[in-house]
Amino acid sequence: MASEPKVPGGAYAIGCDIGATQMRAALSDRGGDLLQRAAGPTEPERGIDDAAGRAWSLIVEVSEGVGRDEIAGIGISAAGPIEPSTGTYNHPPNLPGWHGRTMVPYLRNATQLPVRVIHDAHAAAVAEAKYGAAQGLKDVVYVTVSTGIGGGMISDGVPVNGRHGMAGEIGHLLIDTAGPLCNAGCHGCLEVFAAGGGSAAQARRLAEGGGAAAMLALADGDPGRITGRMVYEAAEAGDSDAAAIVETAVDALATGFANILATFDPGVLVVGGSVVVGDEAVRGLAPYWDDLIGRVKSRGLLRFRDEVPIVVSRLGDDVGLKGAAAMAFEAADSTDD
Repeated sequence: MASEPKVPGGAYAIGCDIGATQMRAALSDRGGDLLQRAAGPTEPERGIDDAAGRAWSLIVEVSEGVGRDEIAGIGISAAGPIEPSTGTYNHPPNLPGWHGRTMVPYLRNATQLPVRVIHDAHAAAVAEAKYGAAQGLKDVVYVTVSTGIGGGMISDGVPVNGRHGMAGEIGHLLIDTAGPLCNAGCHGCLEVFAAGGGSAAQARRLAEGGGAAAMLALADGDPGRITGRMVYEAAEAGDSDAAAIVETAVDALATGFANILATFDPGVLVVGGSVVVGDEAVRGLAPYWDDLIGRVKSRGLLRFRDEVPIVVSRLGDDVGLKGAAAMAFEAADSTDD
């Protein structure tokens, strides 16, 4: 980072997104535009100290040509569970060996910049409120439906963290307690019925019983290779087994979303994640969206019958980076005040 004259408040912030498989960094301006990017594998098995060093390298890369005094701070969007005040992980299921550890002191010492940590789903909620589908609203819920299901909430403009920094485990809302067990030990939660991983697990169980032929074909005959994406691909092609799994997902999401609306009364519920937005080849939940909203209307409180405040995210994969940078700006500006 070159030495440059100080810009009041900092013209830029750096957002980092630390996931289980990939870590990313981006230089953001105050309008939320990501100007420079870098990415690399997380490789959590190499340990958190090694990962922190590689995160620092990404930060250096994206801040090339920008003076340290121009940077308001660093925001980290992190897969949890994580304590946001310290960045300390609490038994993260996909980051082995990181429990009780934090990379925040390393990054503060290396960058000489303030570091703010936020759970990745909460970062997404912040980004949607500032730059996306929830602009101008102070009460927002964000739900990501991907391999798993997570959520973040903003109440009166402030992220809701909970006592241990773990609020927003929306994937573990109970739908049917007689249902399958999830990886976190919940029977019949939203995640096992509606997440990509849950849909894939349902398909594998069908395959073991002699069904799921279309999905098995997509997985080259190996049930263990069936993914949620394959379920939706087979459903779009007209396969009845896949269609039944997608029907289960839509029904579970409708119940979950109706419960969320009743509990939080948000200005908007923003839904993102790979299962929702799909891609050019497989559209995910897009073909079923009107049916999903119709079911929410029929199950929700009367005040949601005429208008259901549920929308699809417009920020895509950038949502965590934008939210992390926004929190870095907010922290710097509050300190300046």
